[in-house]
Amino acid sequence: MCLEVARVHHGLVVGQPNVGKTLLCLRLAQASSNLVPLIIHESPSGGIVERRLHLKDAISTLVSAKPHTTVGIQTLALGFGVKVSERFLLDDTTGLTPDIEDQMVRSGMARTLERIVCATVILHVVDASAGLARNQLNRTDELIRSVSMATKVPYFLIFNKLDLAGAPEKAVSYRKRHRETKIFSISALKDIGIEDLLDNLRRASVVK
Repeated sequence: MCLEVARVHHGLVVGQPNVGKTLLCLRLAQASSNLVPLIIHESPSGGIVERRLHLKDAISTLVSAKPHTTVGIQTLALGFGVKVSERFLLDDTTGLTPDIEDQMVRSGMARTLERIVCATVILHVVDASAGLARNQLNRTDELIRSVSMATKVPYFLIFNKLDLAGAPEKAVSYRKRHRETKIFSISALKDIGIEDLLDNLRRASVVK
């Protein structure tokens, strides 16, 4: 189900578990001056809970190294401006991965795929330290990329964890061979590359 808000842009943040999707969303909120974001959580069963958290509390509460801490859709707004036409919502999603038996997680992944039709821009997050081999995405990320590209909306490929050994080199090598893709290299943990990504989201959110 899409949130019914007219003329509001939706950025869908997708990727495998533990690639840094939630932390990235919170860093973007911070960079856009939304320091106490309203977070709307939609569970796989359709229940909705709203809460407003200071960013420090949101990071300690929502970010975890445990896979599938986020099950369902977590939506927050970026502080682009007060006009409706300037609003930009980020949908943080359940990590996509094959061969999961947990029914709740499977339902959460289904919600992620359903939400693709609502997106006006897709942010595909990849762990640059582990998700690249021989300048190629792994099978799951390549499938996410193909589905995302088929939507015809702007697609951002985001290599996260640039602070880890080997990640910068892998990201640079991939970028050289895939110049047709809009690629960003960041570290959500170290708050590197967030402003550049945010500037591109601002441009993507301009009402034509």
